[in-house]
Formats: sequence, structure tokens, C-alpha cells
Amino acid sequence: MGAGDAIDNNHRSISANETEAAALGLIAGVDLDCGPYYMNHLPAAVAQGLVSEAVVDAAVQRVLVHQFRLGAFDPLESSTNPYDKITLEQVGSGAHAELAREAAIQSMCLLKNDGKLLPLAKAKATKLAFLGPHANSSTALLGNDYPPGNAPIYRQTPLVAAQRRGLTVAYEPGCADGLSCATTTGFAAAVAAARAADVAIVFLGISSAFENEGHDRTY
Repeated sequence: MGAGDAIDNNHRSISANETEAAALGLIAGVDLDCGPYYMNHLPAAVAQGLVSEAVVDAAVQRVLVHQFRLGAFDPLESSTNPYDKITLEQVGSGAHAELAREAAIQSMCLLKNDGKLLPLAKAKATKLAFLGPHANSSTALLGNDYPPGNAPIYRQTPLVAAQRRGLTVAYEPGCADGLSCATTTGFAAAVAAARAADVAIVFLGISSAFENEGHDRTY
């Protein structure tokens, strides 16, 4: 098991200090912390008897076995690993973008359908209300690891997609940030839009602006 700076980002509530956190993480099964945390703190943890060298050796062995199986140490000129043949031209290519789009479509899951409301009637006369800032936020669709130089060819908001299909949509964000809603000035307009619509769709959740790898939200 590995994670990007997982120990450094999450240890403060369960350990007394960095040395103890490194020991607890390794004992719990985090063999690889993608950062300098283990390098900086595991030697002291071993010296203080918080974790044994045997546990460290076992973690190193598991990591190296997987790397050997993946061909990470094979000479490139004689490697049989197909991943070594991937060139930069293939990164973010049209074919891969299409594959990502198809994966996104197939991974969507409907958890509940009370009253068999879905699928919505296809009649364009149906009045819809889209509520919540994420209904018209293109950045909310992207993760924090999205490469900024990669053209987002399928990046359009739910509101834009609905409008392009000729649907009648009233959009009210309700609040600005989608998480804390520090002000309620937009609530009345959102409630009014919902009451005037045949169907109201609320776009909930948080974006990488509030929580992402290396940054946990505090509320």
C-alpha cells in the first residue's frame, strides 16, 4: 500500500510526533509514502524501538517485488514491459481522452430512484431548475492532479450541456462556494426557482478548491 504524503497529511490526530507517526504508518501497512516522510523519520523510529528493522525490511521487500514485476529495473533497450514503450505523444492523446470519457460514462451509478422519477421526461417543455454552484462550474469537474496544459476537450458544465440540448433551465447557484455557504443571499432565488420548476436538480459536493491531495478541509 502506498500514498502521496499520506502520513504527513494525516498523523496529527493519532500520534504524538512525526517519529511515532512514521512507525505507526509502517506497522499499519503503508509500505510506501510518496514523499520524504519515511526517509526523514523512520531512522529515529527504529532507533527508539518504535518499529523493528524486520518490519522495515518486509515493507521494502514488498515494494521492490512489485517494482521488479513491473519491470522498473529492466534496461529500456531490452525491456519487455509494454509501459516502457509509451511515449509523451500518447499522454493526453485524443484516443486516451475518448477512453477516459467512456470510463466516466460507464462508472456512473444511480443509487436511488424513489418514485421512479428517472429517467426524466424527454419533452423539452419540462422546466428544470439547476441549483448549486457546481451546476455551472467547469473547474469542479476536474481533480487536483489534472494537467493544466492538457486541453479539456470534453469539459462542459451540466448547465451548458442541458442548454445545448434545448432544455429549459433556470440556474441559481444558491451560494458561492458550494461548501460553507458563508452568505445566504442567494437562497431565496434558489428556492423560488425550485418552486417554479417541474423538476429541481441540486448539484452537491466539494471541489478540489476545498479538499485535495495534501490538503484536508477543516470544516
